[in-house]
Amino acid sequence: MPRGEDETEADHDGLVPCIEVIGGRSEGKVFPLERVRGYVVGRLPGAEIHIDDSGVSRRHIKVTRRADGSVDVADMRSTNGVLINGEKVESGPLCEGDVISLGPDAVLRLAYRSADRIHERPGSQTRRGTDPVAGAPRPIDGGGDSTAVIYYRPKLSDLPISARQLEVSQLVATGMTNAAIAEQLGISPRTVTSHLDHIYGRLSISSRAALTRWIVERGLAGNS
Repeated sequence: MPRGEDETEADHDGLVPCIEVIGGRSEGKVFPLERVRGYVVGRLPGAEIHIDDSGVSRRHIKVTRRADGSVDVADMRSTNGVLINGEKVESGPLCEGDVISLGPDAVLRLAYRSADRIHERPGSQTRRGTDPVAGAPRPIDGGGDSTAVIYYRPKLSDLPISARQLEVSQLVATGMTNAAIAEQLGISPRTVTSHLDHIYGRLSISSRAALTRWIVERGLAGNS
């Protein structure tokens, strides 16, 4: 079946692909990709997904919803490029839960939501096929008839890494190289590497992409 520009499909178990903003000035916003078409993401006032953070280009990326519910992303010759799970890319498919970094502050994520939940604040649902992660932001019942959802971030004392290791991890999540992190913190690249070795060991992970996901899922991005 050919793809129509305004055609709407409901694959992926009837769920709607959504771009969640989980870091930056627009944190908490959700942009459902309800139609089969391309959506411009950037600082341009008329952009379908308007993200007005420092380091975001006017037309930064385009996310395209396909008829089968899949989503692709393409860099639109932005100034700072785009990172997917901490890795710089020019274009490619997005998978559910992928973290998209645009510049130092703006962080997005692809999620699939049911039609009646597409406007809920990011973090109020668990990704399909996964269990809640200890320490990740989660809703707290406000009691009574209130529909408000209160979110929290883990305390530093509850984290398995030190304050300095958290600082290094947050800079990794922005896409900075070890050399850039060293310059930012006034330490040597070898010290950064040592910190990362300890961080990976404590978190039982083995890549910058996994570390970026760990930081973002706990609401710790952009707090350095």
